Formats: sequence, C-alpha cells, structure tokens
Amino acid sequence: MQRSLRAWLRYRLINDRCPACMASPEFMAQRQADEQRIATQLYTLLAEVFDGAALPNPSLRDNPQAATQLAEIALTGKPTAIVQEPEAQGLIWLWPVAIVAGAAAIVITSAIRNQAELAAERERLECIKIGACTDTGFWLKWGALLVGGWIVWEKLGVGQRIMAMAKGKRVSA
Repeated sequence: MQRSLRAWLRYRLINDRCPACMASPEFMAQRQADEQRIATQLYTLLAEVFDGAALPNPSLRDNPQAATQLAEIALTGKPTAIVQEPEAQGLIWLWPVAIVAGAAAIVITSAIRNQAELAAERERLECIKIGACTDTGFWLKWGALLVGGWIVWEKLGVGQRIMAMAKGKRVSA
C-alpha cells in the first residue's frame, strides 16, 4: 500500500506543476473521483488506528487536499494533530475484536492499494502525455525494432539483395 501511495503522490506532484493538466476538465474530474475514493478509504483505515476527530476531513468539498493529507499520515504513521495518550493494558478479552479489526484492515489496505495504483497509473499516463515523464516502454519498443531490423538486414541477407539490386546485379535466392 505504501509503495502505491508514494507512486501516486509522486505523479500527482508532477502533474500539479503542469498548467495543461490543471486546465483539463476531464483530467481534473477523474482526479477528483480517484482522490475522493482514496480519501474515504484512508480515513476508514486511519480512523481504526487514530481518533477520527483528529484526522483531516475526508470530503474533498470541504478539504481539497484530504487525500494527500491522509496519504501522508498513512505513510508516516504520525498524524500531526494527535497527542498520544496512555492506554489501559491487559484487556485479553479484546482479541476477537482485534482479529475482526485486523481482517477489516487487510481488506481496506488492499482496496487503498488498488485505488492508489489506479490513480498513479492515470497520473503517470497524463504525465507522459504532457511530456513531463518518459515512457520507458517506448525505448524498449524502438530497441526491439532496431534489433529485428538488423537481424533481417544482416542475417537473412536482405541487405545483400538490396545492395546488389542497387548496383544492377542479379542475386540468386
């Protein structure tokens, strides 16, 4: 989950610096929808661990930076507004609650990871589209084409035939 959140935040920061991205209504609408889902899921997870009243409001209408603030809390594990209070120890009868909460946390973190990966991919594609990021797949494709062309030209003899035809000689197959 943390790796997915970091990737999403990185591409989001790159696209925040791009005026063309910020002016695109389609991109901004998709970003808003993605961030609202991430903020809601992160708030649900973090409210299990921290006091929900001390966390940022997950509604993007009230707090446009809610998703990024909650992601930072999830990555650092330290909400700025929360002061740790001592807790009572020795409540052994709470283990069934802990199991249920742990299972819910696994489901929620999986959903957050999936949503963050989806949002990061959309942000990355927008970043590639505007030219702020490179598409490594592009260079791999060009490399494969060049190697394939060399094999056809040299190893299959196409180069010799073309050169011979250019000089006016007849080449047997």
